[in-house]
Amino acid sequence: MVQGGMKCIKYILFLFNLLFVIFGVILIVAGTVTKTGYNKYIEFLNTDGLSAPPNLFIVAGSVMLLIAFLGCCGAVRENHCMIMTYSVLVGLLLIMELGAGIAAFALEDDVEQMVSTEMKKTMEKYHQPNNTDIVRTWNIAQTSLECCGINNYTDWQDAYNVTAGYPLIPESCCIGGASDNCTEAITLRNINDTKFAETHIYIHGCLPKVVADIAITRIGQIGIALAVVELVGVVFACFMARSIRYSYETV
Repeated sequence: MVQGGMKCIKYILFLFNLLFVIFGVILIVAGTVTKTGYNKYIEFLNTDGLSAPPNLFIVAGSVMLLIAFLGCCGAVRENHCMIMTYSVLVGLLLIMELGAGIAAFALEDDVEQMVSTEMKKTMEKYHQPNNTDIVRTWNIAQTSLECCGINNYTDWQDAYNVTAGYPLIPESCCIGGASDNCTEAITLRNINDTKFAETHIYIHGCLPKVVADIAITRIGQIGIALAVVELVGVVFACFMARSIRYSYETV
């Protein structure tokens, strides 16, 4: 009876280790994609403050792959020491992922404030010479996210310099991408005419779309979801370790 129960737990543990391999890959991909996504908005972000959660995910994913191998070996050999080591390591990994997930959720408000502040600073420098990185970041954001300005397109009015000869609204705000003469129709006289503006340019701001694209909360959701699954894995590993010890004691 005990042997049958232990065999069942062994198979379940194998299944969890297969899931751990998949989850490990997901963690590595999620962390890498999130860090790569930061590069698109490098001028809007302080990446030093945001790099901890994705870095933890990359480390956790790599460790998870190693732990899955240890769990399989322990299950095959029915080795009490290896299974207990596996349980402890998964428990530590669970704590790491919970920490990364909670940190990601805690950073959500900070990310919005950070992006808003940096967008305002860089908007003021958009038309200044030798600011190609700022121009590129703004153009990428406005074109790919189909937005204009921080909260809305009128934010560009504060950065407008009539003596410099630049259009009031950047061409990257044009519907469908940069288009000749698209922004020339928007002037100081009609900039507040939303119905007219929306026929030429994107009128909604980029701040909420950039924050959503950075998706810091996605890291948190993934971390907490995987931590719950890992908790179940720890429970089954402990049951198997107990069954192995019981079988040793009855021999």
